[in-house]
Amino acid sequence: MTNNTRVTTVKTILLLAANPRNTSQLRLDLEVREIEEGLQRAAKRQQFQLRAKWAVRLRDFYRAVLDTQPQIIHFCGHGAGEDGIVLEDEIGQVACVEAQELASLFKLFATKGVECVVLNACYSLIQAQAISQHIDYVIGMNQAVGDKAAIAFAVAFYDGIGAGEGVEFAYELGCSQIVRFMEQHTPVLLKKQQTVAVSDGLATQAAIEVVPPNPYKGLLAFAQEDAGFFFGREKFVNSLVQLAQSQPLVAVMGSSGSGKSSVVFAGLIPELRSMGNWLIETFRPQSQPFYGLAAALVRLLKPEADAIEQIAKAAELSKQMRQGDVTLSQVMASLTERYPHKRLLLVIDQFEELYTLCQDVFEQQQFVDTLLSAVKSAPHDLTIALTLRADFFSHVLSYTPFSEALQLYKPQFLLAMKQEEMEEAIEIPAQKMEVTLESGLTERILLDVKNEPGNLPLLEFALTQLWSKQRQGQLTHQAYEEIGGVTKALANHAQAVYEHLSDADQKRVEKIFIQLVRPGEGTEDTRCIATRDAFRKEDWDLVTRLASQRLVVTGRDEENKAETVEVVHEALIRQWTQLQKWMNEHREFRTWQERLKGRMREWEAMGKDESTLLRGLSLVEAQQWLDKRQDELSTAERELIEQSLASQEQQKKQEQRRQQEKERLQRRIYLALSSFSVVALGLVGVAGVGWWSAAINEINSLAKTSDGQLNLNGREALETSLRAVEKMQSTPWVDADTRRQVELTLLNTVHNVVVPNTLGGHAKQVNGVSFSPDGKILASGSLDNTVKLWDTSTGK
Repeated sequence: MTNNTRVTTVKTILLLAANPRNTSQLRLDLEVREIEEGLQRAAKRQQFQLRAKWAVRLRDFYRAVLDTQPQIIHFCGHGAGEDGIVLEDEIGQVACVEAQELASLFKLFATKGVECVVLNACYSLIQAQAISQHIDYVIGMNQAVGDKAAIAFAVAFYDGIGAGEGVEFAYELGCSQIVRFMEQHTPVLLKKQQTVAVSDGLATQAAIEVVPPNPYKGLLAFAQEDAGFFFGREKFVNSLVQLAQSQPLVAVMGSSGSGKSSVVFAGLIPELRSMGNWLIETFRPQSQPFYGLAAALVRLLKPEADAIEQIAKAAELSKQMRQGDVTLSQVMASLTERYPHKRLLLVIDQFEELYTLCQDVFEQQQFVDTLLSAVKSAPHDLTIALTLRADFFSHVLSYTPFSEALQLYKPQFLLAMKQEEMEEAIEIPAQKMEVTLESGLTERILLDVKNEPGNLPLLEFALTQLWSKQRQGQLTHQAYEEIGGVTKALANHAQAVYEHLSDADQKRVEKIFIQLVRPGEGTEDTRCIATRDAFRKEDWDLVTRLASQRLVVTGRDEENKAETVEVVHEALIRQWTQLQKWMNEHREFRTWQERLKGRMREWEAMGKDESTLLRGLSLVEAQQWLDKRQDELSTAERELIEQSLASQEQQKKQEQRRQQEKERLQRRIYLALSSFSVVALGLVGVAGVGWWSAAINEINSLAKTSDGQLNLNGREALETSLRAVEKMQSTPWVDADTRRQVELTLLNTVHNVVVPNTLGGHAKQVNGVSFSPDGKILASGSLDNTVKLWDTSTGK
């Protein structure tokens, strides 16, 4: 009997998740769970089994493959480009597995039945290319990929596999699901070259196109590791190298986006480092320039210390340098002793932050003095190289010692690239990656760039966008048109991201971006760094998403232990009309808010002293904005306003109490003085002569005591005098001498305490006084036949 039962082969999908310690946390648990749920719902779910393993170390990686014998391997985690995928070594330190090491592993795995490999990690295309020599299908990422996009691609890919579709269909399905993230070109599918039978023999089927790693930097400055792809500035770099060896101060100035940081980091630094006799450290001033300087120095002074210890040492050294206890010259002496025959290159990038982020003018000048003192004392051991935007040159010139130093050491102005230099920057990086440009494309790009400063980041971004759209190793005119050319590439990218957001997220994006732009006052709007505290907690996920779309850059301020965010480049501020519209709509609020930030920094620097709180019109304005836009103020900004309001309220209550006390006193005086003109009628019976005599004695005693107190404590003298009057009012048959004594004592006290010098000016003796019912006006009558009216609050 023949058995016709069809046996279904079950394929194993192995999910390898790796998120080592000391790396940013990914939502790998969510990715694994959603893939698993999708396969459980799939029509062909009986044909697949899913195995998930945490493969943090390389040995975990290959052991999981040996244990499960999978047909599909899915890796999710971090990638580091040429350095490889990110795992851990045996002692828990981050270790990268390079492409060739992975290729050797998968050469073995191919013999065990592995058919497909998905490397769902940033910049994993290099590893994918190496693996594709041995595996039929390999997917890698040609750039960074956001968490949500990575998950969306993976879930859709395995939904396609679970439905019985092939790898190519599943790949296209995955790409279709990340269009909304603008990531559809990030995953790249590679196929191993195969032989197929044809009528006249064997022929080779070409592999699916491989897109080599992108040599362009987009909106980012070229770093030291990018020196091999940095072209077009050779002459300028050579001049910087010569200057750095011959003078202690080298200032590189130019417009925003002219490439100042790139010529220093990818040009000057690699050249000097290759000489072998240079110590090189870099930092940015940010809001605390002394801390940035101290941190750079500590890295040289204490290279053996761990990160936590270096932060503590930097904070301590920063404080000592601000207070003048330690100078940069003294630190240089220690470095010279530790590193004999070495010269220090200290690079201060984006020096304009000293004026935009540090609001304390004294600290600005003190920092400059610190640098100039070291330049003067150690000209053969130290070179300070700084990059500065040209529109901040006036800030430098306004401080005489700095301007005099730059007269001695002339600034190097970075001008726009010449046409032949631009051609090199466009064509040579592509040639090194064996990619060509379609005829006439270079000229077309140069025509769009024009000979203007500040367009290099836009050029690099356009080339980056263009790179992902290459066809058969060529950059084409059609692709250039698709990205919108040079000037609109970034703005188009930003607008596309914005339009794919929900209405609610678009409102959130608006609030996020206006916090990242500092409104210009006499200058163009500029970017600024905001901390996470400047946004609502629920908005930070959107900030992270914008970072994955290359619109903002997130970082961390180690001194203040705060996460930070800033726009990816100021070109976005100049070119994106949507952002310009937002800034025009919110300019009044943001201009006020920047002033508030300055007051807040002063308040915090003074230990939140009450004297630095908001007062008067400043507080009225702050309360109005607080009522309107509380959610857009940081916790510290709200705290300053609220404490100012609380202080104002407390002062109001104290003033009210003083006024009430004053009014009560005036009423008592009024009643007391009024009693002198009243003729006592209908006297009550006297209870006894002894009581009466004691009362008269007490009245006289109080009057005399008041006279004695007058020179010591006017307020006590007045109170005693009033008690004498009140005692006299309640005592019958007060003799004329006693009444006269009490009257004169009260008048004298009032004259000297309440309204000093106000009863002067009469030609003859004052013989009567009277208060108005509210106590605010005092009338004095004189034998000179005149009556004078006095304001009791001013004495006029």
